[in-house]
Amino acid sequence: MLASQWRLSSWIVAYVRAHEGELAEVVGPRRIPPSMDAPLGCGVFGCVYPTREPGIVMKGTFDQSEGEFVAKAVAWAQEDGGFPAGIVRYDALIDAPAEVPPESAGRFLRAIDGTVRAYDQLRLYLLWREEAFFEPEMADKVDQVFSELTPYDERMTFLHEAIVTGEPPAVVSELRARLELLLELEAPSRQSKPVWEALRYYTERGLLITDLHDENLGLVYRDFVPVCVITDPGRVLTLPPLG
Repeated sequence: MLASQWRLSSWIVAYVRAHEGELAEVVGPRRIPPSMDAPLGCGVFGCVYPTREPGIVMKGTFDQSEGEFVAKAVAWAQEDGGFPAGIVRYDALIDAPAEVPPESAGRFLRAIDGTVRAYDQLRLYLLWREEAFFEPEMADKVDQVFSELTPYDERMTFLHEAIVTGEPPAVVSELRARLELLLELEAPSRQSKPVWEALRYYTERGLLITDLHDENLGLVYRDFVPVCVITDPGRVLTLPPLG
């Protein structure tokens, strides 16, 4: 674990342990990680921890875009009767001001939109979702799906850069329209169809998933069949309206 990941993980652990009783009242005691010494995985903005409830993990993240994405995704899932098949299913979200030690004053994280936030201005998001798995013998399945998402990644990158660099609204709208036209096409294969359709679902609703790579994909079971899904929809950018 990198030093920066260890620092963020220690803040997540400290918050959960300090507020364990309050959190348990909201999500249930079985969803509080029994041990947080060995995260299942860590990224730039946070870590994932096992819980006592089979099939459910808790993620702590300081990525505001991911927290806001999950809040919207849960609300849409309630309206639409469920999540798209190509993304992990969330069912609880808690956000709170980050309780950052004073000695960390002056440290910063760069957000997806290019803005820089001081650590003491961050918010901590605790997300509960279904657990994904990754088995070595199924690595080819994930690799295939990731490679088939290259057309999305290329058009998404153009759109992302246009927004961040402040291109004229007409240019941004044109690039967004091209991306949505691509996603309206049939998915490259049956294996990548769930992820492809999830990307279309969220892009059409104005949320651009930009941090899409093989480590943010994993496998879950859908009707007893392993399906490749987006496991960590981080660094999400809110799209401006089509002009």
